Amino acid sequence: MRHQTDITHVALLLFSLFGSFELALSQEPFWQSTGGPGGGTVHALVVTRTNDVIAGTDIGGVYRLVGGTTTWVQSNAGLLNLHIRSLAVDTGGILLVGTQGAGVYRSTDNGEHWTPSSLTPLYTIRALAAGGGMIFAGTSGGGAFRSADAGLTWSGANNGLTDIYVRSLAVSPSGSVFAGTAYGGVYRSTNYGAQWSWSVIPNDYEFRAIMIGIN
Repeated sequence: MRHQTDITHVALLLFSLFGSFELALSQEPFWQSTGGPGGGTVHALVVTRTNDVIAGTDIGGVYRLVGGTTTWVQSNAGLLNLHIRSLAVDTGGILLVGTQGAGVYRSTDNGEHWTPSSLTPLYTIRALAAGGGMIFAGTSGGGAFRSADAGLTWSGANNGLTDIYVRSLAVSPSGSVFAGTAYGGVYRSTNYGAQWSWSVIPNDYEFRAIMIGIN
């Protein structure tokens, strides 16, 4: 029942994103510009444990908006590829960025410096997610990978995953992992990526984002 609840939350969120769009248009604006960052399209955002906002951009690499400040600052020390496609922060505060063609990089100092991980640079890292002591990476053409050591080393996690173009990832508090794909719908794993099964979410669309609702 718990796993079924996870799927329900995902389905309801997907429905609410489309169903509430018309209502949102008629409401007063609640958004304010942060004045940045530069660097082209922002593909990913995360908030660190110290309330810094980290942005991954298309051509400018990583930008940081330190908590309590109003200025975005480039933070690319150690990055050899500035085409950022995904971001994640694990429970220990380790930051990870997924690049286009250079694998995954790690930061242990809130994004000030970056070092490469062992994940192969052959694929674009479209998605990153952390939970349950594991980190997951979704690639274009290589399927899913997982790491049990904060992103230092990685292993393939494609058992049961028939679409290896993974566009989005999310980890639920109960331990279920969801993978949104380009052509095969949404997959679910109840054992941290050791085995995947197709979920009840239809495969008619490319799933570029998944988020788990928490009651």
